[in-house]
Amino acid sequence: MKTPKLFISYRRDGGEALAFLLNDRLKQKGYSVFYDIESLHAGKFDQRIFSEIEACDHFVLVLSAGALDRCVNENDWVRWEIAHALKHKKNIVPVMMRGFMFPENLPGELAEISSINGVLFESMSLMDARIEQLITFFSPAESDAVSQNPLLERAFMALEDGEWKQADNFCEQVLNTEPRNAQAYLAKLMAELRVYQKEDLAKLTKPFDDSPHYSKIMRFGDLDFKNEICGYIQEIKNRNEQIRLQNLYASTQTAMENAHTESEFHEAAKRFSELGSYKDAVYLSEKCLEKAETVRKNAIYDTALSMEKNAQTEEDFKKAAELFQKISDYRDSDAFLTKIRRQIEQIKEQSKKEEQRRQQRDIIKKVQPYISEGYWHTVGLQSDGTVVAVGDNYRGVCEVSAWRDIVAVSAGRYHTVGLKSDGTVVAVGNNDSGQCEISAWRDIVAVSAGDYHTVGLQSDGIVRAVGDNRFGQCEVSGWRDIVVISAGRNHTVGLKSDGTVVATKYRSDNGRRYYGQCEVSRWRDIVAVSAGGGHTVGLKSDGTVVAVGNNKNGLSAWRDIVAVSAGNSRTVGLKSDGTVVAVGYNKHGQCEVSGWRDIVAISAGLNHTVGLQSDGTVVAVGNNGRGQCEVLEWKLFKDMKNLDEERKTETAQRKIKDEEQRRLEKWRRERGVCQHCGGSFKGIFTKKCSLCGRTKDY
Repeated sequence: MKTPKLFISYRRDGGEALAFLLNDRLKQKGYSVFYDIESLHAGKFDQRIFSEIEACDHFVLVLSAGALDRCVNENDWVRWEIAHALKHKKNIVPVMMRGFMFPENLPGELAEISSINGVLFESMSLMDARIEQLITFFSPAESDAVSQNPLLERAFMALEDGEWKQADNFCEQVLNTEPRNAQAYLAKLMAELRVYQKEDLAKLTKPFDDSPHYSKIMRFGDLDFKNEICGYIQEIKNRNEQIRLQNLYASTQTAMENAHTESEFHEAAKRFSELGSYKDAVYLSEKCLEKAETVRKNAIYDTALSMEKNAQTEEDFKKAAELFQKISDYRDSDAFLTKIRRQIEQIKEQSKKEEQRRQQRDIIKKVQPYISEGYWHTVGLQSDGTVVAVGDNYRGVCEVSAWRDIVAVSAGRYHTVGLKSDGTVVAVGNNDSGQCEISAWRDIVAVSAGDYHTVGLQSDGIVRAVGDNRFGQCEVSGWRDIVVISAGRNHTVGLKSDGTVVATKYRSDNGRRYYGQCEVSRWRDIVAVSAGGGHTVGLKSDGTVVAVGNNKNGLSAWRDIVAVSAGNSRTVGLKSDGTVVAVGYNKHGQCEVSGWRDIVAISAGLNHTVGLQSDGTVVAVGNNGRGQCEVLEWKLFKDMKNLDEERKTETAQRKIKDEEQRRLEKWRRERGVCQHCGGSFKGIFTKKCSLCGRTKDY
């Protein structure tokens, strides 16, 4: 008996593995197989292939997913092989792998193969069964005509009438005599499935290969008959697959149209990829991934944009930059990155300047209490704890030479206040309003003298005040958490630790005009305050200045300020470079400070301005009618950088000198001579020193 010759045609990308297995198994079954990898030798490739197709009995066509899509190309080899097999009327047996679908645009010369029955290879685990099924397609064709058995004929007639049970009974009678009658099993299958005509099997919605009647047909039917029945099943599966793909395609299209989030677009892309080469599913899957990426980048971009817009600190800008960096090639992210980098550099520079200003403010806090000026006098604190004063000594306002161990001074209109290192306070000058009644104060860390009142700050942040209260300037008992105080002409201001400011409630019912100098409740981020005659000035941490009252103009342009002082209708500011600026009333030249350099503290009085230099010397401008500007010979300290150590040394030496002076005066008094100079006294009733002219005072 002649050995059947087989030709295996396949697409290398997707079908090669199965083609290799079929070659191996069919050879084991005794078939002569042409498998190009093993069988081709020297010679012209196309002639040898066509010769083998012409010589074969059966043409096995392995159809992997998308195997026929490239057949639209006239030069495609698989197309040529199929067309040659059809031309020579070979028995073509399609072997369809999972995912294969006949394309809608098959060339006309290949259209016939879409109606040829074949074997469905969905799983390698069923390899043996599928090989056996494949071999049945190689068997000689047998007639599938309905037996002339009248009972079988009546069975098919009953099926046409929908008499399912009767048809089944006729089939049973046939099978009693012909148990291998495949047509009888077909009729029973049709009765089971309620099918009128054999061709209607292809119209069923569900494959029927799980029916025992189908198994009998496959067992006893001839090759053509089995191919026909298998073809119906394949039609059902193809149709169902088309419906599944159509439904999945349509639902995925809807999902894509309604998608808004990255995850929704990714899910749509995944579903399109499951469709394989169906329609434009590959293209749409890629579009979904593109849109998902766009949504992702948009979300990052919007978040980064919002963060950049609301950023305040260097860390805020860095977080925004990190997000823009992730999408640096998207929209104008690169431009924003450049902008943010500049902003970060600006913040660093600002932070550096703020730190410098903070350090300078700390220095100023040490030296600011060293100078102060009233209406007609100026007071200076020396590093040894003593005090000097020049100007009009009205009501004894300049009589401070006996003060010792002083750490801060403040000059009012006609009185002077000194803070001692032990937290107590001393005062001299006009006391008509009780502004010098401070002897009972304790635990004081700062003092400030107004026109006719005095204010003291305790270490616990509570404020005390004495003196004139006609305008409410002493009503500070409810203040808490205060770190800086300043007494003006008729009002008092306090800076709180949180950078906000409080002021006394101004009483304007005493005939003096109110200029709004107490409207400071909205101030924030303040680091220093100063109360003047009819206005109040606040220094912000960024070096700018705010003001309320009758002399608030001209300050908005100030920058890089580290200290402020509010005088009578004018404001003086100290810059971080040691220069000074001033605006306001300048009749006496009290604002002529542009030439000052190396200044570390400032004080603005009635009509004159005083500045302390880093070497401890003092400068002054303005009205000098009472000698209040005679400060050029002052040397309050030697070295500002080592001021604390200098103060300790100078204070100790002063105590030694004072003790020596007390001993000398005591010795002179014991001898009956002048305790001040040692001269002898003359006179009977009023004894005066013959050297210094002082009256005997002991």
